[in-house]
Amino acid sequence: MKTNVRYYHFFEDQRELFEDVKDGIDHIDKSKLEWQRSNPWGSLLYSVPNMFDDEVQPSLQDKINQINDLLGGELSRLRYYERDGQSLIIFVFDWERVDGDTYDIVYSKSRDALESYYSNRNVQYDLIKLDDDWYGTRIR
Repeated sequence: MKTNVRYYHFFEDQRELFEDVKDGIDHIDKSKLEWQRSNPWGSLLYSVPNMFDDEVQPSLQDKINQINDLLGGELSRLRYYERDGQSLIIFVFDWERVDGDTYDIVYSKSRDALESYYSNRNVQYDLIKLDDDWYGTRIR
């Protein structure tokens, strides 16, 4: 990978773990997620410190915690967003911007939906394709 962003390299090294989390989210009953309808950023599945939506099963919590632990606690949030039949799974790193920009790793079958998500939030961002339906986003 031609980038120096350590989160993207972490994804490359731990791709299977990210896939496991994605697969776990696929099994959540999305209609029960608290924020999905009212929050334009989507449902908050995880946020620091170790807070999970009630629909996130313990086995999925373990996988999310594993990502966070391997990164020294830098996973800030995990969001699920769905509109018009398109969904995004968004891993948010360094939300507080302690080390500069915020970085997201996003799973999306639709690049257009992903670009629309960030464009509609009035943020400046850079997008890089990491692999298949996985993207890296730097929010400036």
